[in-house]
Amino acid sequence: MGKRDGLTRGWARRTFASTKVVASLGKHAARRAWATARGHEEEASFEGVSRLVEQLDGLKGPMMKLGQMVSYLDGALPPAAQEALRKLQRDAEPADWSDVAEQLERELGASLDHLFDAIESHPVAAASIGQVHKAVVDGEAVAVKVQYPGLSEAMDTDLQNLSRLSFVADLGSSLGGAALVQELVDRMNEEMDYALEARRQERFRVLLSDDHRVLIPRILPERSSDRVLTSTWAEGQDFYAFAETASQQRRNEAGLVLFEVAFRTIFGHAAFNGDPHPGNYRFTDDGRVVLLDWGCIREFEPAFVEQWRHVARIILDGERERFDEAFTTLGMVADPDVFDFDAQWKGLRYLYEPMLGTDFQFTQDYVRQIWRVLLWNNPNLRTMRLPPQWLLVQRLQWGLYSVLALLGAQGDFGEPFRRWLDSPLLEDHGQG
Repeated sequence: MGKRDGLTRGWARRTFASTKVVASLGKHAARRAWATARGHEEEASFEGVSRLVEQLDGLKGPMMKLGQMVSYLDGALPPAAQEALRKLQRDAEPADWSDVAEQLERELGASLDHLFDAIESHPVAAASIGQVHKAVVDGEAVAVKVQYPGLSEAMDTDLQNLSRLSFVADLGSSLGGAALVQELVDRMNEEMDYALEARRQERFRVLLSDDHRVLIPRILPERSSDRVLTSTWAEGQDFYAFAETASQQRRNEAGLVLFEVAFRTIFGHAAFNGDPHPGNYRFTDDGRVVLLDWGCIREFEPAFVEQWRHVARIILDGERERFDEAFTTLGMVADPDVFDFDAQWKGLRYLYEPMLGTDFQFTQDYVRQIWRVLLWNNPNLRTMRLPPQWLLVQRLQWGLYSVLALLGAQGDFGEPFRRWLDSPLLEDHGQG
């Protein structure tokens, strides 16, 4: 049996394991929902969480990305579980260097000695789809992201198992599950395409080049392929070290950058990065925010963005009398006769609270309360439809807010939100 056959067989053995992980995450989520509904926190045992982390680490792919996501979403799982799952963001178990080296040479069509002046065999980061090695090309430090060898062979099984976890598939809605699962499949398949990610990263690097608070590494196309992505190296402090040691002012500034980039790209370019997790950010000594990993991009039709603008303005301006019709137009109301528009209005006003004034501080309690209002205690949970294009918006909603809460970011979030809300779509939209 050849090495490739061995890799494929190894990934095939994950089928039963990934099914168990889905069950484990579902159990933790169900306990969390029940405990929250009863008004108290539900803790997870250290041993149980540790086993879950080990299972996810071994599986990689969509199952591990799921673990990454719930590791920072305040309110998704008990704090002990989230703390343990943080290991999956960048410090997962790496693939063997011999397999990675073979993957690099196969993908780039040359020996490592020819491709790189030097390359470190131990990765600087290992996550759900690939791992990153520091290297040197023509005297310049670079980051080489390599997709795990054999990962693509396991994707179909993992995505099928992911569809069984309704907690993730619906993200706030009991309807439209099949379409939402297909949306997840489409986005995950795109994340496996590093050539597509390279084009998107370059696109956003150019689009945001006028914002000197932001740094997006430059792609080296001659050292990249469908499964290898090489970009310039960016030094910077990792998220959790920054959150623990930076001054309140620095954390406020960084939070405003992350917030503005998200809504600038949505309302200015009809697209956004749908993977806002701590492992994708670095913070430089000169005050810039490094934005990494552009594999999960959601493009929107201009009409969708305009509908979103319309509802957002109604919420910000407190025009309750216009809300029912506008929200129904978004396609989220399955049956207007039984839908509780008053409850939805109150919930969305709470969600938009950071943008309603000129001084707001994100806290973990605030994010957990959003979960209660819009998910666990939402009377519309079973009468709401979630169109597929809104799936990653929910991920942005929980993810971005949770990241800002971990920073304790404070400031005027209303000004940049309204500024980009009122800006026209620029000509490049849909070119990612």
